[in-house]
Amino acid sequence: MLELIKNKIKTLNLNKIALILIFVSSFLLGGENLYIKYFIIVFFFFIFIFKDTIKIKKYDWILYFFLLFVSVYNIIIKNYNSDLYNFIILYFIFILIKNLNFDKYFFSNLLILSSILHGIIVFYQSLVLNKFRSPSTFVNPNWVVIWLFVGLYFLIYERNVLDNYKILKIPVSLLLILGSILTLSRTTIVLFVLFAIYSIFYRKIFSNKLKLIFAILTVLVLLIPVLRFTQRGKSITFKRLKFYNAGINLFQKKPILGTGIKTVEDKIKTYYTGEKRKFSNYSKSPRMSHNLFLEVLIEMGLFGFLLILFIFYKYFKYSYIKFPLLIYFTSFLFNNLEKSFSLILLFLILLSFNKLKFSQRISIKREFKLIVFFIIISIFSFKLLSYIYIDFGNKAFNSKNYKKAYNYYKQSAEFTKYDPYYQNIYIKFLINLPKNDLIGISWEERFYEIEKISTRLKKYDRFNSEVYDIYTFYCLKILRSDKFGKIKNEIWERGVKNINMAINLNPKNPFYYYKKLYFYYIKKDYNEVKKLAEKAIEIEPYFLRAYKILYEIEEDKDKKERYKNIINKIKSIYNNRGKYNLNQYEKRLMQE
Repeated sequence: MLELIKNKIKTLNLNKIALILIFVSSFLLGGENLYIKYFIIVFFFFIFIFKDTIKIKKYDWILYFFLLFVSVYNIIIKNYNSDLYNFIILYFIFILIKNLNFDKYFFSNLLILSSILHGIIVFYQSLVLNKFRSPSTFVNPNWVVIWLFVGLYFLIYERNVLDNYKILKIPVSLLLILGSILTLSRTTIVLFVLFAIYSIFYRKIFSNKLKLIFAILTVLVLLIPVLRFTQRGKSITFKRLKFYNAGINLFQKKPILGTGIKTVEDKIKTYYTGEKRKFSNYSKSPRMSHNLFLEVLIEMGLFGFLLILFIFYKYFKYSYIKFPLLIYFTSFLFNNLEKSFSLILLFLILLSFNKLKFSQRISIKREFKLIVFFIIISIFSFKLLSYIYIDFGNKAFNSKNYKKAYNYYKQSAEFTKYDPYYQNIYIKFLINLPKNDLIGISWEERFYEIEKISTRLKKYDRFNSEVYDIYTFYCLKILRSDKFGKIKNEIWERGVKNINMAINLNPKNPFYYYKKLYFYYIKKDYNEVKKLAEKAIEIEPYFLRAYKILYEIEEDKDKKERYKNIINKIKSIYNNRGKYNLNQYEKRLMQE
C-alpha cells in the first residue's frame, strides 16, 4: 500500500509544485506569512521522503562543515533557540534544492509572471492608492525591487514563453523598471546602473532605437533621491553609515568566531551613536546593520565569513546565470534580504543552476527519512498550532473575552517553549491585562505565568533588552498594587536587577533610566531618582516625564521654576507636533 502511494506521488511533479509554492509565497508578505512559510518547509521535507540518494557536488563538504561549525559554536556559547534551528533547517532546504533539478524554462516563466504581477501591484498602490514607497506584497519596497530586476533579467536574457511574442517584451520590461522606480528605493538606482552596464558593455543589446528609452529611464531613476526625500515632508532619517559603523564596532568584539546566530538585532543598538534630530538624539534604534555581509561577519566571525564567501564564489564561478546572483550580492551590501523567506528561496534556486559536477551519491535509508520527516512535521505542527492559537487569542482579546484569550495565548506559549516569538506575545498579554476581578485570572496565577515565561525568555533570548524591560514593568505593577506585601522587597530587587540588565544591553535608551528611577521613587530615595532623571535627560534633552519627576521632588525654588519653564516649552512643542514634524520617537519623549 505504501509503495503504491509512493509511486502515485512520484507521478506528480513535486519540483514544479515546490516552485509554484515559492512564487505564491512572494504574494504573502514576501514569504513571511507563517502559514505559507511553515507549509513550504514541511513540503520540502515531504519531497525528501521520495529521494533515495543525496548527490554531493564538489565543494559541498565545505557547506556541511560550515553548518556543523555554526551549530556547535552557537551551542557552546549558549545561543540556542528557534533562530539556530531555523538556520539549520534552511541549510537542509538548500541541500534539497540542489538535488531537485528544477526545470529552468518553467522557473523562468513563473518568475516573469510573478514579476509582472508585482509590477502591476506597485503601480496600483502608487498611482491609485497614493501609497508612499509601495512594496507590492513584500514588507519592504527594497525587496520587491530585487524581485523585479531578477525577473527583468530572465525576461530579456533567458528562454521564456514571451520569446514567441517579442513585441510584448518592451512594454513588460518598462512595467518592471517603472515599477521599481515607483518604490522610490535607492536599491533601484544601484541595480538599474548595474543592469545598464551589464546590458551595454557585456550583452551589447542597446540599438539606436532603445537609446532614447534608456536615456529617459536613466533620468527617472536619478530623480529617485529627489522624489524620495521631498514627498510628504519625508526627511533622510536613516543614517546608513552610522548603522554600518555600529556593526563594525560590534564585529570588533568577537572578530574571529562571531557573536552567534541572530544576535545583531539585540546587540547593535548598544554600539549605535544615534541619529540627531532637532528634538532627539537617538531617533532610530537599529535592529540591523542594513548590510548582510557585515551581519555574517558579526554573527559568524571572519572564520565563518571566509567560508561562506568561498562557497558563494565557487557557486558564482560555475553558475549558468551569473547576473541574477550579482544582483543579489550587490543588494547584500545595503539590505537584509534574509528577512524575506521568498527572496531567500529564490536565491537558493538561482545558486542551484550551476555546472558543478556531482562527485558522490549518498544513499538515504528509509527509516532515516521517516525519522527526519516526523521530527520536522512535529516541530512545525506545534509552531503552526501556536500561530493559530495566537490568531484566536487576538480575536478573543479584541472582543474583550480575556479569559478565553488567556487560555489561547497560554497554550501557544506551551507548544513552542523554545521560541521567543510566542513567549513574548504571551508575556505582553499578561502584563497588559485589565483588572483581574473582571476576567477571573488571579494576581497569583498571572505572577506565576510571568515568572515562568520570563525565565524561558532569559534563556532563549538573553541578549534582548526588551525581555528584561518587560519583566521590570510587571515588577513595578506589583509594587504599586496592594498584593504580595510579604515579597515586595524581593520584587523590588528583581526589578532593579532586570532593569540594570536592560540598561547594560542598551545604555542609550532613556526610558530604561526613567523606569529604574521609579523603583527608587517608591523607596523615596530622591537623590538616586534625581541622578537617574538627569541621566535620562542627558541622553534625550526633551524627555518630558524626567523633567516632571525632577519638578516634583525639587525643593529649590529657582530650579523648580526652571523645570516648569522647560516642561511648558516641551508641552508647547508637542501640542504643535504637526508644525514641527515630530516622528513617533519624539512624540513618545514628549508625551505626559
